[in-house]
Formats: sequence, structure tokens, C-alpha cells
Amino acid sequence: MEIRMKMILADDEVVITKGIQKLVDWNALGITIIGVYEDGKSAFEAIVRNQPELALLDISMPGMTGIDIIRECAALKLDTQFIFISGFQDFEYAKSAIKYGAVDYLLKPIILEELIHAVEQCITNITGIRKEPERLFMENRNEFTKLVEVENTCYVPVLADIVYPASMGAQMKKLVQFSFYSFVDEYIGRLGAGITFNRAEKLVIVWKGMEREQCFEEVQKLQKALEENIRQKSMFIVGQLVDRMSDIPNAYEKCAAMSGYFFFADWIPQTILDVSGEVYGNKVQMERFQDVRDEMVNALVDGSTGVFDKCFSLFATLVCKIADGKREDACFYYCTAVRMAAERLTVLGVDAGYANDMKKLLEMGRAAESYTQLAEVYHDILLQFREKLQNMASNSEKQNYLKAKAYIEAHYAENLTLNILAEEIHMNPYYFSAFFKKNAGINFKDYVCAIRLEHAIPLLVSSDKKTYEIAVEVGFTDARTFTEAFQKHFQETPSAYRKRIGSSDRN
Repeated sequence: MEIRMKMILADDEVVITKGIQKLVDWNALGITIIGVYEDGKSAFEAIVRNQPELALLDISMPGMTGIDIIRECAALKLDTQFIFISGFQDFEYAKSAIKYGAVDYLLKPIILEELIHAVEQCITNITGIRKEPERLFMENRNEFTKLVEVENTCYVPVLADIVYPASMGAQMKKLVQFSFYSFVDEYIGRLGAGITFNRAEKLVIVWKGMEREQCFEEVQKLQKALEENIRQKSMFIVGQLVDRMSDIPNAYEKCAAMSGYFFFADWIPQTILDVSGEVYGNKVQMERFQDVRDEMVNALVDGSTGVFDKCFSLFATLVCKIADGKREDACFYYCTAVRMAAERLTVLGVDAGYANDMKKLLEMGRAAESYTQLAEVYHDILLQFREKLQNMASNSEKQNYLKAKAYIEAHYAENLTLNILAEEIHMNPYYFSAFFKKNAGINFKDYVCAIRLEHAIPLLVSSDKKTYEIAVEVGFTDARTFTEAFQKHFQETPSAYRKRIGSSDRN
């Protein structure tokens, strides 16, 4: 006696359920379709009421989702075997259905072999006997070619996005995005070269039946058409070629992993990226990056406007490269430069304000919608520093005093004499001595000594260097001079200070 099995179909697209009914000779497989539904709630009620052996469902339906249905059926301990149909945009959602016991999920458009394989697996689960299908197609199936693909072909996923002008407002962006998506969808549809859909606010194109070299050529044509028709710059990430639709999600994920480059689009020369290639040919050496950053901060403090502007432009280019598509890294590199400049201002007696709050600095960068905006955020902060310096040094005497302090801070470890400073400030040495004491409150020699001692403290506390090594490193001629100056200032010797601090840390 032949075993008959009941099956229900559910999809909110009627063409899908009709196509599935006609494409396969279900009777030859011993399967009777007892109901077809357009929403999840009706499908669930039918499963509970009729307890069919098989259910072929769309993963995303109104009323109840496929996940909701299989979860409820599992709770009711029903034995129905589930096969899910999903659009590519629901891929991650469909994968989670497997955890609840789904036999398989099929991507739209459905590939016939995959459908039959999934049904056979259900039959095996139910009967333990693998039935061979006798007749798989209706004679007239031409109208369903968009739904089912039989021929061998290949696919290349491509991720696309718009490069918005910095001045474009939010409302205008929505209109441009709508035009962009509509144009691409219509363009691909006319070519009959694949499908398009949206995912994570990005446009995904799955090109069909072409090698990657041809795909690059077609993307270039599409990009040109976009610029000519909607006058909008665009950027694309071309994925790897795959031979099966079931491999598309993995290939897409590699494109998505590079989507961070869209944020840097207005600073990247090429607008069509390859997941198999390098975006930047030459790697940035960290030493080079640090040298440019330091020169930029020095120019800011020294008031060298032209040098600062040149250095900032180069710094922005290097950050773009060294961040390598990671917005968070770009924020961090800018923040380190801002914090360095803030420390220099603090030494000069200028209030750096919120620039000492790393968390706030990072949040300001994260709010930017493009790398250009991010660079402008931190550029504006540095310009505020420059304005504060200029305001504080509004008269020539104050400016010379700030310049002297900055020079001492930069050269304290050298053989720094009053004559050297006077020459740097372009003053008579005798006048400079009085000038410095008037502004600093102490004489030049004592001020330099205090700065050297200030820099010696961290070395005493956090290094294993000998006292004489520290003395020479911070600018004293020998250990004796250093010890005498330290004891005079702190009322204890460097060794006693180090021992006391080390003991308190252990306690």
C-alpha cells in the first residue's frame, strides 16, 4: 500500500506557490498538497489542525514568520517537516530556522535540484525510504524560468553605495537614494543579468552568468550610467565568483566585510574595489605617521599656520590609509593627535577643555557621516586650540613668554642656557633674564631645573634605570647635581623617593 503524505504551501507571493504546485509532479512523489496560504497565521492554524507531514513555507510572511511557526510547532511536539524559502536578504534569518529543526532552506529564485533534494530528505526522515521521482516537470514550464533555474551558471555579488556630497541634507539623501536604487534595479532588469535588493542600507547586486572580468566591465558601465542619468557618484565592491546560489551569502559576507571603505569613499582614488585585491598599494609606516603627527602639533603650538595646514592635509591622508577601512581606528588616530596637542597647551597654561575627555572625542568622530566630516571635526578642534593660543598671546611679551616655555619643554634635556633662550626669543640676555622671571615668577635656571625634575619623576617610578642614567636623560650634568636639586625640591633623595613610592604601591 502506497504511503501518501500531506503538505501545505505558504508564501505571500501567489506566483511562488502556483509555480511550486505546477513545476513538480507531487502526486508521483506520494505527496498531496492540502492547502495553500498567503500569511503565516493561516499556515500555522492549518498545520495544527491537519498536522501535515511536510510544510514548505516562506521565511518572512505577514501574521507569523516562519521562525514563529516552527518554534510554536516544536513546543507542541508536532512532527511536521519544514522546508523554508527565503530571499537572499533573509539569509541569516533562514539559517536560524535550522536551529529549530528545519530540514533545509532554499534561496529565491528556487533551483529545482535543491527543492527536490530537500523534499527527498523530508521523505527519508518520515519513511526511511528514499523515493525516486517519476516526473519532475510539467511540459509547459517556460513561464516559470524566473523562479527555477536548471542550467549551470555562476554568480558574482556586488555591494554598492552612494558617495554623497558633504553639503547634502538628510531629506535630499533619501530622494537620491530612492533614485539610485530604482535606476539600478531597472538597469539590471533590462539586462536580465541578475537581481538587486537592499541590505543594511546598502544596495546588493547579484550578477548572473558572467565571469568576474566581465562583471567589472559591467559595473563600470553601470557606474557611468548612474553619473550620466542621476548625476551621482557611486562606489562598488565586487565579490568572488561562485557556482551555486547557496554560496552567494558567503561571497556577499566578504563584500560586507569591506563595506567600511564606503565611509572613506571621498578619499579613495578607485571607486570599484575588489575583495581579492588591496585598496592601498603602499602600506604606511608607523614611524612616518608619527613624525607627521608630531610636526603638525609642533606647528600648531609654534603658530606656523602654513606648516600646520600642510601637515594636517598629509596627516589626514595617512590616517585614511592606516585606518584601512575602519572608522573607529581613524577616530582613534585623530584623538591621539588632539590629546597630544591638548597636553602641550596645558604645559603652556592654556585650558584644553573637553579635549582631555577621550570618550567625548571619540563620540564626536563617530557621529560623522563621512571621512571628510570626521577630518573636519578634529581639524576644527585643533583650530580652536590655535585660537586659544593666539588669544592668550595677544601681546608680544606674552607670545615671547609662551615661545620660551615651549622651547624649554622641547629642549629641557639639552645643555639649555639663558643665552641660548635669549637668542631663540631674539632678546638681549640680560633683558631676557628679567623678562622671564617677571612672567614665570621664578628665574630661568630654577624653572629649567623644575621642568627637568618633573620629567625625572616618571622615570624614577616606572623604570629600572639608575639614578645617574635618569640624571643625564633629563638634562643634569651628573648624578650629584641631580640628587642635590631633587632633595632641595622634594626634601628627600631620588633613591628615598623611589623606595617610598614603590613601598606604597605594594601596600
